[in-house]
Amino acid sequence: MVIKMDSTKYEELVSKVVKRMTCVSELVRLGTVKKGRENKWQGASGFVHQIDVSLESDEDVLLVECKHWKDNVTAEVFLTLWARVMDLSKGPESKGRRIMGALVTSRGFQSGVDKLADYYKEHMSAFFVTADGEFKIKSYTAFIYSSSIPSGETFGIPSIIVQPPPRS
Repeated sequence: MVIKMDSTKYEELVSKVVKRMTCVSELVRLGTVKKGRENKWQGASGFVHQIDVSLESDEDVLLVECKHWKDNVTAEVFLTLWARVMDLSKGPESKGRRIMGALVTSRGFQSGVDKLADYYKEHMSAFFVTADGEFKIKSYTAFIYSSSIPSGETFGIPSIIVQPPPRS
Protein backbone atom coordinates (compact mmCIF):
# COMPACT_ATOMS: atom_id res chain seq x y z
CA MET A 1 0.00 0.00 0.00
CA VAL A 2 1.34 3.43 -0.97
CA ILE A 3 0.28 6.49 0.98
CA LYS A 4 0.77 9.82 -0.76
CA MET A 5 1.65 12.39 1.84
CA ASP A 6 1.48 16.10 2.10
CA SER A 7 3.11 18.01 4.96
CA THR A 8 0.01 17.72 7.18
CA LYS A 9 -0.13 13.93 6.78
CA TYR A 10 3.60 13.73 7.42
CA GLU A 11 3.20 15.65 10.69
CA GLU A 12 0.41 13.24 11.62
CA LEU A 13 2.72 10.28 10.95
CA VAL A 14 5.47 11.82 13.08
CA SER A 15 3.02 12.58 15.89
CA LYS A 16 2.10 8.88 15.99
CA VAL A 17 5.68 7.62 16.26
CA VAL A 18 7.18 10.32 18.51
CA LYS A 19 6.48 8.42 21.77
CA ARG A 20 8.14 5.30 20.40
CA MET A 21 11.35 7.25 19.84
CA THR A 22 11.90 8.40 23.40
CA CYS A 23 13.53 6.63 26.30
CA VAL A 24 12.25 9.14 28.87
CA SER A 25 9.67 7.01 30.68
CA GLU A 26 7.63 10.00 31.86
CA LEU A 27 7.23 11.16 28.25
CA VAL A 28 6.19 7.67 27.15
CA ARG A 29 3.68 7.19 29.97
CA LEU A 30 2.38 10.70 30.58
CA GLY A 31 3.58 12.74 27.62
CA THR A 32 1.05 14.80 25.71
CA VAL A 33 1.42 15.00 21.94
CA LYS A 34 0.37 18.20 20.19
CA LYS A 35 0.60 19.07 16.50
CA GLY A 36 -0.57 21.46 13.86
CA ARG A 37 -1.00 25.15 13.26
CA GLU A 38 -2.42 25.82 16.74
CA ASN A 39 0.63 24.35 18.50
CA LYS A 40 2.30 27.68 19.31
CA TRP A 41 4.91 28.51 21.90
CA GLN A 42 6.20 31.92 22.96
CA GLY A 43 9.96 32.27 23.26
CA ALA A 44 12.01 34.43 25.60
CA SER A 45 12.32 36.92 22.72
CA GLY A 46 8.55 37.36 22.65
CA PHE A 47 8.37 35.68 19.23
CA VAL A 48 5.63 33.05 18.92
CA HIS A 49 6.86 29.83 17.25
CA GLN A 50 4.60 27.32 15.50
CA ILE A 51 5.75 23.81 16.44
CA ASP A 52 4.94 20.93 14.07
CA VAL A 53 4.84 18.23 16.76
CA SER A 54 5.56 18.43 20.48
CA LEU A 55 5.73 15.79 23.17
CA GLU A 56 5.63 17.21 26.68
CA SER A 57 5.48 16.16 30.30
CA ASP A 58 5.97 18.03 33.57
CA GLU A 59 9.77 17.81 33.27
CA ASP A 60 10.67 17.38 29.59
CA VAL A 61 9.63 18.66 26.18
CA LEU A 62 10.58 17.36 22.75
CA LEU A 63 9.90 19.84 19.92
CA VAL A 64 9.85 18.28 16.46
CA GLU A 65 10.29 20.12 13.17
CA CYS A 66 8.98 18.09 10.21
CA LYS A 67 10.30 18.63 6.68
CA HIS A 68 8.49 16.62 4.03
CA TRP A 69 10.55 17.91 1.12
CA LYS A 70 11.72 16.70 -2.26
CA ASP A 71 15.31 17.70 -1.41
CA ASN A 72 17.62 17.05 1.53
CA VAL A 73 17.37 19.37 4.52
CA THR A 74 20.11 21.99 4.81
CA ALA A 75 22.31 22.96 7.73
CA GLU A 76 20.46 26.28 7.90
CA VAL A 77 17.23 24.46 8.76
CA PHE A 78 19.01 22.60 11.56
CA LEU A 79 20.40 25.91 12.90
CA THR A 80 16.94 27.50 12.73
CA LEU A 81 15.54 24.70 14.89
CA TRP A 82 18.51 25.07 17.27
CA ALA A 83 17.74 28.80 17.66
CA ARG A 84 14.08 27.98 18.23
CA VAL A 85 14.95 25.47 20.98
CA MET A 86 17.22 28.05 22.65
CA ASP A 87 14.54 30.79 22.49
CA LEU A 88 11.82 28.48 23.80
CA SER A 89 13.96 26.99 26.58
CA LYS A 90 14.02 30.41 28.25
CA GLY A 91 10.44 31.37 27.33
CA PRO A 92 7.27 31.26 29.44
CA GLU A 93 6.08 27.99 27.87
CA SER A 94 9.13 26.10 29.15
CA LYS A 95 8.03 26.34 32.81
CA GLY A 96 11.52 25.20 33.85
CA ARG A 97 11.33 22.01 31.78
CA ARG A 98 14.16 20.58 29.72
CA ILE A 99 13.56 21.51 26.06
CA MET A 100 15.03 19.34 23.31
CA GLY A 101 14.59 19.43 19.54
CA ALA A 102 14.32 16.90 16.74
CA LEU A 103 14.53 17.56 13.03
CA VAL A 104 12.66 15.01 10.91
CA THR A 105 12.77 14.79 7.14
CA SER A 106 11.24 12.48 4.57
CA ARG A 107 14.33 12.69 2.36
CA GLY A 108 17.65 13.15 4.17
CA PHE A 109 20.23 15.75 5.13
CA GLN A 110 22.90 17.72 3.33
CA SER A 111 26.45 17.12 4.53
CA GLY A 112 26.67 20.18 6.82
CA VAL A 113 23.97 18.72 9.06
CA ASP A 114 26.35 15.89 10.04
CA LYS A 115 28.76 18.23 11.77
CA LEU A 116 26.02 20.21 13.52
CA ALA A 117 24.08 17.12 14.58
CA ASP A 118 27.20 15.58 16.05
CA TYR A 119 28.10 18.74 17.98
CA TYR A 120 24.58 19.44 19.32
CA LYS A 121 23.52 15.81 19.85
CA GLU A 122 22.89 16.34 23.57
CA HIS A 123 20.08 18.77 22.73
CA MET A 124 19.02 17.91 19.20
CA SER A 125 18.14 14.82 17.18
CA ALA A 126 18.05 14.41 13.45
CA PHE A 127 16.30 11.55 11.67
CA PHE A 128 14.22 10.72 8.63
CA VAL A 129 11.57 8.37 7.35
CA THR A 130 12.74 6.93 4.04
CA ALA A 131 10.61 6.46 0.94
CA ASP A 132 10.09 2.78 1.81
CA GLY A 133 8.91 3.53 5.34
CA GLU A 134 12.13 2.97 7.27
CA PHE A 135 13.12 5.26 10.10
CA LYS A 136 16.81 6.20 10.15
CA ILE A 137 18.59 8.06 12.93
CA LYS A 138 21.21 10.62 11.97
CA SER A 139 21.97 11.66 15.54
CA TYR A 140 20.17 11.22 18.81
CA THR A 141 19.82 12.62 22.29
CA ALA A 142 18.54 11.36 25.61
CA PHE A 143 15.11 11.29 24.01
CA ILE A 144 16.08 8.56 21.55
CA TYR A 145 16.80 4.94 22.41
CA SER A 146 20.50 5.40 21.72
CA SER A 147 21.52 2.20 23.48
CA SER A 148 19.44 0.04 21.18
CA ILE A 149 19.70 1.94 17.88
CA PRO A 150 23.21 3.03 16.89
CA SER A 151 23.48 6.18 14.77
CA GLY A 152 22.79 5.37 11.14
CA GLU A 153 20.84 2.20 11.92
CA THR A 154 17.35 1.78 10.52
CA PHE A 155 14.17 0.11 11.65
CA GLY A 156 10.91 -0.27 9.83
CA ILE A 157 7.59 1.41 10.32
CA PRO A 158 5.21 -1.34 9.15
CA SER A 159 2.80 -0.65 6.27
CA ILE A 160 3.87 2.94 5.64
CA ILE A 161 5.46 4.03 2.37
CA VAL A 162 6.27 7.70 2.04
CA GLN A 163 6.28 9.37 -1.37
CA PRO A 164 7.50 12.95 -1.02
CA PRO A 165 5.60 15.53 -3.08
CA PRO A 166 7.50 18.19 -5.00
CA ARG A 167 8.66 21.03 -2.77
CA SER A 168 6.53 24.10 -3.25
